[in-house]
Amino acid sequence: MSSISDDDNLQEIVAKAYAAIAKPDGMVDLIAELATAEDQIDDFSVKADAHLTNAARILDTVYPASQSDYSKITTERATEIQCDLALDDSMMIVSSNAEMFEADGFAAGSPAPSYLFDPSGGTKEFRRLRNLSLDDEPEFVRIFVSDTDLEGRWFSVVRTKSNQGQLFVFHAVRLRWNTQAGKAFQTALNLTDVEIALTKHLVTGGKVRSFAEIRGRSIGTVRNQLKALQRKLSIRSKEELLLLYAGFVHSIEMPTDSLAALPHHCENTFEDPTFGTIAWEEYGDPDGHPVLYFHPLEGALLTSKVQQQALDHGLRIIAPWRPYYGDTTGEGWSIESAINFAPRVARLLDYLQIKSAVGLTTQAGSQYLMAMAKYQPERLYGGVLAAGYLPFVDRADFATIPKSHQLQMRLARTVPAFARIYQRAMLASIRDGEFYRFVENFYRNCPRELAALRSPDMLTSIRRSAFYIFSKGFDGTIDTMLSWAADWSELCENISIPIQMLASEDDRAMPAEFVRKSCVRYGFNDPIFVPDTGGFMLFEEPGTVMRHIQESFERRM
Repeated sequence: MSSISDDDNLQEIVAKAYAAIAKPDGMVDLIAELATAEDQIDDFSVKADAHLTNAARILDTVYPASQSDYSKITTERATEIQCDLALDDSMMIVSSNAEMFEADGFAAGSPAPSYLFDPSGGTKEFRRLRNLSLDDEPEFVRIFVSDTDLEGRWFSVVRTKSNQGQLFVFHAVRLRWNTQAGKAFQTALNLTDVEIALTKHLVTGGKVRSFAEIRGRSIGTVRNQLKALQRKLSIRSKEELLLLYAGFVHSIEMPTDSLAALPHHCENTFEDPTFGTIAWEEYGDPDGHPVLYFHPLEGALLTSKVQQQALDHGLRIIAPWRPYYGDTTGEGWSIESAINFAPRVARLLDYLQIKSAVGLTTQAGSQYLMAMAKYQPERLYGGVLAAGYLPFVDRADFATIPKSHQLQMRLARTVPAFARIYQRAMLASIRDGEFYRFVENFYRNCPRELAALRSPDMLTSIRRSAFYIFSKGFDGTIDTMLSWAADWSELCENISIPIQMLASEDDRAMPAEFVRKSCVRYGFNDPIFVPDTGGFMLFEEPGTVMRHIQESFERRM
């Protein structure tokens, strides 16, 4: 190709990159052209890098993080209201969350099952719903998800307008502790500091006994405090206290036409005078076996389903936010960032008085877990990769994955500025409701992964994470993309602790044969293939993942 053609081609590509400033989702269409140009234009990386970097800086200015509304993140084209359950005025099913409502009676177009609000088939709640007005505040109702469900689950409900007429829209009450909401809860109900501390402990999965130990009180004293709190609130049990708190939080977070939520605020930070700050989340059983979780691109927030399974299996999950995410500081980029993070996490474990833990990761958190396993092996009993990514070394490896993955990985590896402009354009596209185009492009022909990303629990977590992740900048997701695309095979070599890959036969990002070959290549345990899962295994089948980790602790006893 002549130098004139090269220049013409380069100018055309550069012009389209700058055009992404006005229409950020145009970056999706540019990916293939960038890859072709990288093949055809001599020194394309050097020539294009400055232009892509400059375009990304302009995006930073035009779409500042402080002015972004991450509650508008969409993982599919907006065609209907997003909720856990929607009924029309005739009490017909309009849509339902398949993970929550698995019974045949919840197919779209079916009449609401007679047991929906009352296992005995009573109609009182149906009549109450019909009296709701469009301007009414959310109300709470217990829903039974099958004819064998005797406990039910609490949902909030509002009546709203949509392109399908008036709908009754239900959102499941999801239990989690939120500092701002906790303060409002304390003020509204006139609770003492001890009472709100006890409430927080129970909400986060703690037990009465462990609260007594933390406070240096007898278990009888704490039980009496709980009974006094129940009398004060006119409730009869610990479960009603949790529901009262959950309902309060849900009412102040309640969305009107989407799964919007309060921005996340991380409550835990470790300030290290030498290495900077690490923010972290905790889930599961506060007194359980420690699990060190290295999060994927989307962040460290876990869905309520994953949290409950951690609690049920007696696991305490410590989830540090990775470098450049939220309040966590970073040093270096890509593989260097992962290596530098390992000793910092070891110091966090010292701070938490945890000698060793089982490492857990999924997707693009793998490189951070493997850096920990390589450089701080004494702090891990072993590592579990739940549909975790593995490094791509040669052309044969690349040939196993979808074209959309190949192109992005190749561009981020050879033209690092691509990672920055891609991530910035993706986030800027939220304003116009076009974020879903980036999701659909990356997960093209991956229906299981798309379905997981569109589930209400997952979408809410992504939105809440985004508020926190980007409160301090965009470098975290850029660093993730760079390390994911790099050849980080060095982090997998000569590992002294057992590494177990939990894989899926249906994960197109980590094909089964590539997983088997990689486990042999690095000396990992033989992979275990979990049926009926995909790339979001941790969120689809958390019970299987937590059970495997629990059993690994039991084998050590």
